[in-house]
Amino acid sequence: MNILVFQTLLLLLAAFIIGCLLGCWMRRFLAAEEAAEHAIMPSAAKKAPVADTEPVPEPAPPAEPARAEEKPAEKAAATDEKPAEEPAPPAAPVMSAPEPTPEPKPDAPASATAGELIKVEAKGDLRGSQPLGLKSPLGGTADDLKRIRGIGKVNETKLNGLGIWHFDQIAAWGKEQIYWVDDYIAFAGRIEREDWVGQAKVLAIGGETDFSKRVEKGEVPSSEGGAPKKPKG
Repeated sequence: MNILVFQTLLLLLAAFIIGCLLGCWMRRFLAAEEAAEHAIMPSAAKKAPVADTEPVPEPAPPAEPARAEEKPAEKAAATDEKPAEEPAPPAAPVMSAPEPTPEPKPDAPASATAGELIKVEAKGDLRGSQPLGLKSPLGGTADDLKRIRGIGKVNETKLNGLGIWHFDQIAAWGKEQIYWVDDYIAFAGRIEREDWVGQAKVLAIGGETDFSKRVEKGEVPSSEGGAPKKPKG
């Protein structure tokens, strides 16, 4: 073990000595090169010829010949001449604002928009205008109009004769149609008082009113024979 340690120390010492020798040699070599470069530079400077002559100045440009005095007539013509006016830039085109595109209105139910005037016998002059009707209910099934308060069996038959089979048809009525139907069935303003249109709007979307609930329960005798009762769950 001691021999191995001793050998290692000898190797390290030998490496140190070799490194020192190489460092000294490199230092001398580099110093010699630097001295040679300094020796070359002064010799090159001595060989370069020194110019004794001063640079010859460039000749000045010849002076312009004096202009002859302008004659009075030429002066007057020069003063009368006006500089040409620059053409005005073309006017920018006026961009008109785009017209707003009207938003499409939502489509009304088919039974409320489709239809025609059904010929009926009307007594006297009727106010407003007759609503459009259908010759037969859509899909072959009519709504139970008796679920609207104020419409019994008799009035439902009259409305069917006008081509009115569905809630959404009544929901689409305006003032003119209300006046005409009111005069036709001789109701004297009951359509507006009982709010047929408002009830029809609720029923057309599948809703229920207090009156329609009573009809389904069979509590309204004038509306018997309407829609079948829902089974009790």
